Amino acid sequence: MKRFRICALAGLATLSAPPAPGSDGAPTALAVFDAWLATAARTDPRWRTEIRAEPAAVTPPPGRYLARSPVLGTFSYRPKAYAELKADERLQLLREPAFRRRLQPGPGHKRRLHFAIPPEEMRQNRPFVYTLPPP
Repeated sequence: MKRFRICALAGLATLSAPPAPGSDGAPTALAVFDAWLATAARTDPRWRTEIRAEPAAVTPPPGRYLARSPVLGTFSYRPKAYAELKADERLQLLREPAFRRRLQPGPGHKRRLHFAIPPEEMRQNRPFVYTLPPP
């Protein structure tokens, strides 16, 4: 049941996200996680990495953001990518209330997704991954 909830959560994430650059242009769950981490890193230091003190008038290179703290002064950071997170951080991300609110379907979406799982696939002793069609 836990695996199904995680797969369903990742499936909803791909439906509500803008397309990420890829071979077919379809959004991926990884792109959704990375986009949310970049947004959340602005206010939550848990999702920041490579923090460096910077002069106040510097323009950060692409992929880095400027912030200010009373202790450090002006600093730059890079948001963590989902691939860099440890297992416990990934679990924290999935349990984050703000992240879960972002995954809620929009007003035009149905609340439930129904799809058929082949019986032979259910007998396999491995995680089940179902690729959802693009919206």
